Amino acid sequence: MYKNEFEISEEKCWEQLEEFNNVYHLFNEIARTPVKFHTDGTGYTINKLGEIRYFNIELKSRNQILLDSGVVSGATEKGGYTGDTIMIESHKVADMLLDKINGLEPLYINFLDDGTVIIFNLSKLKKRPVKSGTMNIKSKGYKKFEVAKRQFLYLSDAAIYKNGKLIKRAGEDYI
Repeated sequence: MYKNEFEISEEKCWEQLEEFNNVYHLFNEIARTPVKFHTDGTGYTINKLGEIRYFNIELKSRNQILLDSGVVSGATEKGGYTGDTIMIESHKVADMLLDKINGLEPLYINFLDDGTVIIFNLSKLKKRPVKSGTMNIKSKGYKKFEVAKRQFLYLSDAAIYKNGKLIKRAGEDYI
């Protein structure tokens, strides 16, 4: 295993989350979770009435961009692609939804190459992820191919931030 690959990726994602939160102030506080925990961080917010919401946060940095049409685009070894979904590991969804029992709202935050930030609250999805797949994925960390089960979350269920502002709320159509 090439532990350094995982550490570099996690450090990059954490820096992106801190930068994002410094601009948008989405969380009152964020903290990393212990090594080998199933998510990358936790956070909380306090609204004007003093109510606290707690979050479990999974982070992902992606080699994709958001096109003007509202779909993501990227490239793989098989060539370019565009789509209205973003993948997440099925077991991560299960673990994070189980944490909801303990009052932690599950957030899946994706950082794209063009500075776009896409956030899913997994407990508030409106469209059931019907796309899924078992695929061979080349792991940079393990330096080998691994069989992985993925769910495809629809961008319509995500909040999207770009160029210093919220451009789409979860559940809204992309304009």
